Amino acid sequence: MNDAYVYAGPYILTESAIGKITTKIPKCPDTSCQTDNEPRQGKFCSRCGKEVILIESEKEGAVVSAEAVRKLMDPKNDGADSALHSRYIARNNDRTREIVAWTPSDPKRKPDRSPTWNSKYSAFLEPVNATLIAQEIRWLEETYSQELAILHQQYGNFKVAWGVMGEVV
Repeated sequence: MNDAYVYAGPYILTESAIGKITTKIPKCPDTSCQTDNEPRQGKFCSRCGKEVILIESEKEGAVVSAEAVRKLMDPKNDGADSALHSRYIARNNDRTREIVAWTPSDPKRKPDRSPTWNSKYSAFLEPVNATLIAQEIRWLEETYSQELAILHQQYGNFKVAWGVMGEVV
């Protein structure tokens, strides 16, 4: 049985700019060996035994990735200190487009009510009105101002909103 998670509360929506990104791909230096043009893993080519080199490759893609931004918000890079959790709303396989909803994940900085529901527990009913939405958006903007500054620096524009999202894991 799968578990369903529902989040109802404030979030930040970011969209990655699309542009040319340069990556280094490990490849065999022998061009006659690269019949399938696959990147190589390991220190030596599995076909000819020559030492693999890094070749620059340019492609169009998301200029900023959520993983890179999350690392900026997680100084120890262990996942435990990340103040915001990223949930991919839209992301194609080749990562040329990323739309990400960022939700609070720091247990020390949560709103007065719990915005998350897990199907392993009981159901809930939460009255929602314009006052609650405005209060929680303001709370997010004030409580996570440092993280919003990082998002602004990395993405430029973003949107702070209130909504309901879910995922099945």
